[in-house]
Amino acid sequence: MSPETDHSTKNIFEDYTIIIADSNIILAGKYPIPLEADVQSNPVMLHQIFERTVNSTPDYTAVIFETKEYSYQDLDRYTNRIAHYLHSRGVQALDRVGILLKRSIETYAMIIAVLKLGATYIPLDTSFPIDRINYIIEDADITLLISTELIVAQKSAINCPQVRLDSENTAIATLPNTHPQTALSDHPESTLCYIIYTSGSTGRPKGVEIEHRSIVNFLNVVKGIYDIRPEDRVFQEMSIAFDFSFE
Repeated sequence: MSPETDHSTKNIFEDYTIIIADSNIILAGKYPIPLEADVQSNPVMLHQIFERTVNSTPDYTAVIFETKEYSYQDLDRYTNRIAHYLHSRGVQALDRVGILLKRSIETYAMIIAVLKLGATYIPLDTSFPIDRINYIIEDADITLLISTELIVAQKSAINCPQVRLDSENTAIATLPNTHPQTALSDHPESTLCYIIYTSGSTGRPKGVEIEHRSIVNFLNVVKGIYDIRPEDRVFQEMSIAFDFSFE
């Protein structure tokens, strides 16, 4: 089954770099410098906005989590290794991948990695009951679920193949940190970026499909409105399963 499409959107990555915060996680950044290459100067997919910032300011701090600190280049290399691993597990362009993780560096790295493969991500909150998780897995046609040993143990009977990230970190660390080669469609801007599930008026979750072009268009409109500057920090504590968290 496919969720009903709705092209209205709020979103996670701005043309400036997102800043996501929790009690101990911050993503911090600056406006990227336009580059000459078409994809760099005119990104058509969400992750390309992130990659533009990587290419323009690789050594700037992107993520601070507890005692860990990642530059944009560090974060990009990490997401590339994850993307190579997911590809080895069969993830391809247009696949749908569920993300069931607590807020962390890994959560946002996983989002970028899935998008780099041309796949669609479906965020799931760890507070969701197992019946809701399994309904979304079936309704969205999720082919792989990314989670951890602890979360899976708490959510018995998940009806989907899984990658348990904490068990695969050693394998991921050995993979190339170069950008994965991905066969995208002729019009990647019209492919799905993510699917958000609302509570639904009938009591069943309703999937809202968001295309890359919707997000990019949104960012092109709002990038000058918020006036976020390199020295700013923006608090973000919403679940990634809530669409407003991506603005």
